[in-house]
Amino acid sequence: MIRVLNNCALKMVVLGLLLTAAGFSQSDQKPATPDTNKASADSAETYRIDISIREMQNGKAISSRNYSTLIRDGRYIAPRTIRVGSRLPVGTPANYLDVGTNLTLRAWKLEGQLILSMTVEVSSIAPPDPSSAIKLADSPVLRQLRTDQEAAISLGKPTLLNSIDDPGSNHKFQIEVTATKEKV
Repeated sequence: MIRVLNNCALKMVVLGLLLTAAGFSQSDQKPATPDTNKASADSAETYRIDISIREMQNGKAISSRNYSTLIRDGRYIAPRTIRVGSRLPVGTPANYLDVGTNLTLRAWKLEGQLILSMTVEVSSIAPPDPSSAIKLADSPVLRQLRTDQEAAISLGKPTLLNSIDDPGSNHKFQIEVTATKEKV
């Protein structure tokens, strides 16, 4: 019986020493620090993004729309949006269609390059077809362009992101961006 008690006491002493050693080693550890590899919102850089959407016909620009916005780099910073257009009443009772340009963009740095993620939506009412008996006000035909892209952008140089042929006409759309680092 004494041998069993001594064996049990020995186990309790060893367990106590282990727990004490673990407590000392935890108190010697430094508190967790934030990951220094992640850029904080305070260290984000600001860029001016200039966007040009050109509509071409037979190699000549027939329409060009330009947009600019400031954006901070950071993959988890809320995206920038630009919305320009009209709400058009259609039918009776009136339902409304949103037509115009919607841009949504986000930028971040990866391995020293600026990465731009952008969604472009352009919509408009197509001109009426003279051979059609359908009234434009009741059933308008919408022209739409939508593209999503993610690309590395060279600073200070225009970058052609898209060149898109419109299947309903002989028009081509070109989307070009230029990013410039802002001094803040």
